[in-house]
Parts: sequence; C-alpha cells; structure tokens
Amino acid sequence: MTENACIYRVPVNMRVVQPNAYAPTIISIGPYHLGQERLQAMEELKWKFFHRLFRPKQPNGVELDPAMKGMEDLEQDARRCYWDNAEQHSKHRFVRMMPVDGCFIVELLRELKHNFQCAPFVKRWMMPTLRWDLIMLENQLPLFVLQKLFELTKGSEESSTCFEQLTLCFFNPLLQSQRDVRAVNAQGIQNTLHFLDLSRKSIPPFPINLSRGLKTNKTNDSSNAAEEGIDMVWSMTEIMEAGVVIEKAVNCPSLDSAEDVGLLHHKEVLRHCLGSNKEVAKLVNGLCKEIARDGRESYLCKVIHDMNTCCNGSYAWF
Repeated sequence: MTENACIYRVPVNMRVVQPNAYAPTIISIGPYHLGQERLQAMEELKWKFFHRLFRPKQPNGVELDPAMKGMEDLEQDARRCYWDNAEQHSKHRFVRMMPVDGCFIVELLRELKHNFQCAPFVKRWMMPTLRWDLIMLENQLPLFVLQKLFELTKGSEESSTCFEQLTLCFFNPLLQSQRDVRAVNAQGIQNTLHFLDLSRKSIPPFPINLSRGLKTNKTNDSSNAAEEGIDMVWSMTEIMEAGVVIEKAVNCPSLDSAEDVGLLHHKEVLRHCLGSNKEVAKLVNGLCKEIARDGRESYLCKVIHDMNTCCNGSYAWF
C-alpha cells in the first residue's frame, strides 16, 4: 500500500452486507472493474467517444500521440493512487485504460455543457446511473489524470472553460443545494483527489450556531470537542413545544420496524420513495453494519456532549 493511496477496494466485511452497493451498474472506470463481462456494452460506448475525439484530420480534431505521451508520463503517479498500485494490470493495459476511460468522462462533461439532457450515444435513462457509478470508491480515476486529458484535448473555443465548472455542473443533480456548488466552485477542486472526494467535499456540514443551539455550562471534557457541527435551527424548547418527546435511548437510536418509519413519516420528519416503510427500516438498520465507529471523530461530537450535559442535569426534568 502506498502513502499516496486514495482509491481502495471496499473491505470484504462491508461488501457482504450489501454486495451490489459497491459494484458499478453500467460502467467501469479505472482498473478494479476493468474487463468485467457485464460492463462490456459501455466499453463499446467509451471507444466511440475515444475515436470521435481523436480525429486529427477533422475540424477541431485532436492528435492522439500527445495524449498518450501525457498518460505514459503520469502512469506511476496514477498507480500510486491505488492501494495496490493496480498491479494486476500491465503497463500497456493501464496506460491504455487511462485515456479511454478518462476521455469518455471528459467528453461526456463537455457534451452535457451544451445539452444537459443528453449526449451523443448516451441514453437519457443512463444519466442518473452514470453519476452514481462515477462516485463509487472502486470506480475512480485520479482527478489529475482527468484534468490533464481535458487540457490536452481542449479546443480553441474552450479557452474560457474550466474542468471544475464542467464537473460541478455534471454532478449538480446529486448535490443538495446550489450553496454547495458555489462553495466548491469558489474553493476550486485542485486539491480534490477524485470524483468521490469531490462529492464528499461538496456537502460539508454547516457551522453550528450556538446562539440558537443548546446553552450549557462547558466542562473540561468539552475542550477537546469539535468546534463546528450541523447548524441547530431549533432550540430544545422549540422542539418540545412542537410536540417531540425526548427520551433516553438504549445504545444508538435505530428504526427497528416499519412502524417506526411510519411514525416519523406521519410527523413529517422522514420522507422516502423506497416503496414501503419496511424497506426504509431495513436500509437504515444496515447502514452501520461492519463499520467501526469512534464518536470522538464525529463533527457532531460537541453537539452530542452539550446535549448529554443538558439532559443529564436534574433541572432538565422539571
């Protein structure tokens, strides 16, 4: 495992909980799912994009040799991004994979800039699935590879276009609000590792607003707690006045049954489109299986500490 590794295989103990959650549905990007028979239909589509891009004799055509030379120069740096250096693939196959996969992504982003609904050869139904496939941990190319290919294949008419803008536009349907897009766009994604990292950085927690949150006496134990967390829109008094009953939970709170989900849905706390309340309960109860957690690492550490301090005080029950 290299020090620069940022793309990993999902641990076996996590994969067995929900195997399909970690495997791409229609497209392979990068070395880990390369060559899988069930994804071959999209391999043909990737080659269509590749051959359409590298047409030096056509108007705005791109020379292939500079792009291949650029990928050869980046091979070792790219390999070091994978926890096992992608050793299962030869130099020839790895270097060929980078421009085929990378140019498909770059060209897809370009096409969608002009026609956000669809791109040549890509069916409209594919778009949501493509977005999810492209943020899977095992299905990544290092972002510097994509940025290099974008620069090497940029046309004269794209002088004012930047890769960051195309990327954020493409993934915008997965983000929660326009605020996220603006925040990441202002910061830039030059320090982003890959698309999954971009997605994670696009939805940061809001800083906690202590003026509207719980007001408790600080203790020495809270000195090491995080200073930021999710913005608490309502005070505890406002929540209780709204009719929410606060009770002590045993271990972690969970949705044990469809009835629990139904109650939250009735209170308009939870909305879903999974078909049944039972499916929601099953999903939530399986989220943390085989995951080791450390509460001190959570950005909600201080919020939880303050809430426990408040609720453990005798005055809280009068």
